[in-house]
Amino acid sequence: MVDGLPLALRCIGYRLAVLPSLPIAELADQLARSPLEVLHIGNLDVRAAYDSSYGELTRLEQGVFRLLSAGELLGWEDSAVRRILTRLAEAHLITIAPGCDQYQFPRLTLTYAREQLSWTLMSASEFGAVEWEPVGSAS
Repeated sequence: MVDGLPLALRCIGYRLAVLPSLPIAELADQLARSPLEVLHIGNLDVRAAYDSSYGELTRLEQGVFRLLSAGELLGWEDSAVRRILTRLAEAHLITIAPGCDQYQFPRLTLTYAREQLSWTLMSASEFGAVEWEPVGSAS
């Protein structure tokens, strides 16, 4: 659920230490519903860590990161995509599968990327460009 990310595991451990009566099943349910909210406790904050890495990217790299969460990169040249994907991996936002050129989103990172894409699309809808509801919103 948190893909073994050390900071996320620390958040979970800290939450369980602070709230010893919290059933693990309830914590797992909370993580499934809103992982980035749950993974913020005290001075530990997974979203803030993602914000920091994301903020280091160029606007183009941020755009590709957001588009990757939606699975869209049609028509881009391989060399340009590979260069940006490498940069995203260096920023610890995606992973490269060992022994091949397959890039993957850890599940938690995908949640963050989709959140960023939703905010971008909602901002565009404020200008009448598109109608959009954030990922996970009730219809």
